[in-house]
Amino acid sequence: MRNGKNKPPAEQGDANEPSPSMREPLAKLEQRIEELSQENEKRVLEAKISVGESRVTNLLILFGLLGIIYPVWMTNRNADKVNEAIKDMEVRFKELAGEYLREPNMVCEVDGVPLSGRTLIVGPNRNASQSFVIRNAGDASSGTVYVSLYLKETPAELGSLAKCVSDSGSEDLSMQPVPSDDTRFHVRYILMRNSVFQPKRECILYLSYSAKAAAAIDVEVPAMFKVHYGGPEPLVVPFTVKMVPGKP
Repeated sequence: MRNGKNKPPAEQGDANEPSPSMREPLAKLEQRIEELSQENEKRVLEAKISVGESRVTNLLILFGLLGIIYPVWMTNRNADKVNEAIKDMEVRFKELAGEYLREPNMVCEVDGVPLSGRTLIVGPNRNASQSFVIRNAGDASSGTVYVSLYLKETPAELGSLAKCVSDSGSEDLSMQPVPSDDTRFHVRYILMRNSVFQPKRECILYLSYSAKAAAAIDVEVPAMFKVHYGGPEPLVVPFTVKMVPGKP
């Protein structure tokens, strides 16, 4: 009955408890393990915080870049639109300015040169007369064209003057003298009225005369064309009419 095998179970468990000499080292070991565990948790937390801060920093940098890039991008887009608008305005301005700066330019020529200061031969018929040209050499339409012929004096032998406009296909048309509105000239004839000259349009004209009692006329008379065409000033062309004999 005294055999140790018959001891109660509680008494058998006491053999697993550390001896007094081992308790202190084990306590220190458990404390160290706890410290290491806390340090590890701290490091993991610090790492998470660091990653979070890095992400926040990257986001801030990204937002900062977007804050710079987006306005610049929008500015460039707006600048492109402004440049396009300016170019469009420049084109329209040039078109409007071009239209505004266009103007008619009436000229009077004989044999391809200005009639001013020259002599125009006028005979008793078209074949004996020299043609002359009234042309719009400008790049805009004229206003209403009104052409007057002035003579400083009327030869005694002169019966009447006639005109022929070649582009109208008309025959010689007699012109009746009217009072001169220029004191330097004795008589005036209406050569053309109520016509409009488009750019580059020209009229080829002839003058002819009829003499009294079939008399031959051989005389030079100072003359002038005055061409009103809607400009600020009329075209004034001083020249000389030379009336020559010819077959009627």
